[in-house]
Amino acid sequence: MSVVVLITRSAEETESLGASLASLVRDGDVILLEGDLGAGKTCLVRGLAVGLGIPAESVSSPSFVIAQRYDGPSRSLVHADAYRVDGPDRLAGIDLDEMLGEPRTVGAIEWASRLGDRRPARSIECRIRSEDGDRRRLEIRDRRGDAREAARLADALRTLFGAAVEPDGPTCPICRARPSAPATTPFCSERCRLADLSRWMRGAYLISRPLEPEEEPLN
Repeated sequence: MSVVVLITRSAEETESLGASLASLVRDGDVILLEGDLGAGKTCLVRGLAVGLGIPAESVSSPSFVIAQRYDGPSRSLVHADAYRVDGPDRLAGIDLDEMLGEPRTVGAIEWASRLGDRRPARSIECRIRSEDGDRRRLEIRDRRGDAREAARLADALRTLFGAAVEPDGPTCPICRARPSAPATTPFCSERCRLADLSRWMRGAYLISRPLEPEEEPLN
């Protein structure tokens, strides 16, 4: 299983990532989207639609109807939202498997974990986390079960979004870049080190447990 972590800094960048995914996925692939409310799941699906030749404005969160189908010039998009799925009755009359199994179709499911055992096993999982401002951290896992396909997707994402790919190994706790100077580790630069110090001085950090005796500051 291949994992790629990308950073986007605006809704436009998140949508651009979705459009790029449209050129990388194959017919029958399903993208499972997880993330808090407002994280950018529907934004990414709009980008996916644009990449398939479907107008972005036609895509909205299908929370009340659970699933919608949009037909593009060469492929269709099935967009589902399982946020309101709270039991089998909620899925009655909706043959999601059949919709996703149609020829030349790509799927995108928001809140996919709520589908339980109806969650597609062969998928590309995308977890979106909101960070400071419009910054989003997207963790993409290829669960399609084909190592070559997973490597192809990972390589393509790294090529298309080189500057946005979070590097392997420890990253700066402020900006997530990889530290390059030992003098400022774990921060990537003096600027980020001072930003962290400023947060401490403003009281932005809290100690989550009592201090041990050996950790008490010296008077």
